Amino acid sequence: MNAHDTGPFPEIFTEGYIQHSGRSPSGLQAQITNFQRIFENWPDFQSRIEDRIFGADRIVARVTFSGTHSRTVLGFAPTGKKITWGAIDIWRVENGKLAEHWDIVDVAGLQKQLRGE
Repeated sequence: MNAHDTGPFPEIFTEGYIQHSGRSPSGLQAQITNFQRIFENWPDFQSRIEDRIFGADRIVARVTFSGTHSRTVLGFAPTGKKITWGAIDIWRVENGKLAEHWDIVDVAGLQKQLRGE
């Protein structure tokens, strides 16, 4: 993800990947499109894994995302400020690939920064 390269996505996500967040559709191609949009909106987008837990067919990660607010995001005009926000992601793994995803994103904290507060 930090390389902004969706080329390896077919090796990472199943074709029938299920996205439970509601922010993007399910499926491999939808994930490629979603991340291309993220990279376009946040040209310096980076993610940092703070914690990881592996168990059975699940991966849980606490992640911090960052990027410069240089484009309109979620209806908020660019502030030019460096923005950071957190998330907790849960994936179900099937045959070595990510098959399902749930997450909790600090949307309130993100929106506060996007407003320039």
